[in-house]
Amino acid sequence: MRQRKYTYVSFDFQNFKQDVLSFVHSMQGSNFFEYKFSPLQKKCDLYSSVYALLIYGLFNEVKTFSKTQKHQWGEYILAHQDKDGLFRDRILQTSLAETCHYWGWHHLLPHLLIALDYLCVKPKYDFTGILHLFKEITMSDWLASRKWKEDYLAVSNEIMNIGIALQYSRDHFKNIQAGALVEELKRWLLENMRDLETSLWGYDIGKSVFDISKAVKTAYHIIPIFYFDENERKLDIDILLQYVLKTQNKFNGFGPSILANACDDIDSLYLLTILSTQNDSLQEKILKSVRSFMDWVFVNINNDGGFVFQRCQPFQYADQPILSSNTNQSNMFATWFRALSIAYTCVYLNIPHDFQFSNISGYQYHRS
Repeated sequence: MRQRKYTYVSFDFQNFKQDVLSFVHSMQGSNFFEYKFSPLQKKCDLYSSVYALLIYGLFNEVKTFSKTQKHQWGEYILAHQDKDGLFRDRILQTSLAETCHYWGWHHLLPHLLIALDYLCVKPKYDFTGILHLFKEITMSDWLASRKWKEDYLAVSNEIMNIGIALQYSRDHFKNIQAGALVEELKRWLLENMRDLETSLWGYDIGKSVFDISKAVKTAYHIIPIFYFDENERKLDIDILLQYVLKTQNKFNGFGPSILANACDDIDSLYLLTILSTQNDSLQEKILKSVRSFMDWVFVNINNDGGFVFQRCQPFQYADQPILSSNTNQSNMFATWFRALSIAYTCVYLNIPHDFQFSNISGYQYHRS
């Protein structure tokens, strides 16, 4: 295992910020708002540019942008929006980008809304393509028709992408239909597909570390919708948190693999840090878990200031060679996601920082 530059005890926000931003700057293209995914790549793309803006926003750097820079970055993003409300980058266009939800245009949308929020920019169009889904089918029937048995984790990706888009439509486009759909979505999820023993969503949730990890990742996609609307207390939080704790491995990452990846880590870490318990014993276990995680996460930072998605593994997003990195090579997605996990950790452990969360539901929202 490589030498760790930072630990829970030695963490320094300003030094960490400088390291991460150094990597982000190294991925910048010819325009200040265009970024490539990793040192392996030659072309810039919308996904990577959005990750850059999420990182700048998280580190409270957008305030240093000039008015012109904010305007130009906003125009760059808005130029990719089609009239159905989705944002598409033609160099990344594939059939998979249109249909799947773990990557692609629906997946990009919640990220992009956070990025625009940091710029104080609103999309040109409401999300009519998503709203059109519910012209012929109710939200409840749509949820019931999802492939829960085949892959409930994939279903939760759909729920997150569509639910957050509807919350944004409700709040920023003042769309009454969207608001009603959000309420029906939350009501259905409270009453269906939740395992009574674990309070996690899924289908035949087992007790192996793989099953529990999958169910926790499913909850990570669903709970932000409740959390943003201050409805999370409707869930059995103490039971849920006890199962989240079971995902921590002996290296203190979260996930079945000893070398936990960035998704495994933040999915559990997010739930542990944003959901509150009144149980003193459980709270002490969570504090210990989060402190231990902070020592683990820095195993994944490189000398260039960027992070890897998973040690000893190359990375590629779906069918996108433009969004790939070599083994142990930093990339923009991993750098954003792991920096975000550290931000949630710092808030929970009261570590001095200047992280700036977003006002938009989803990945980068923290109520406090």
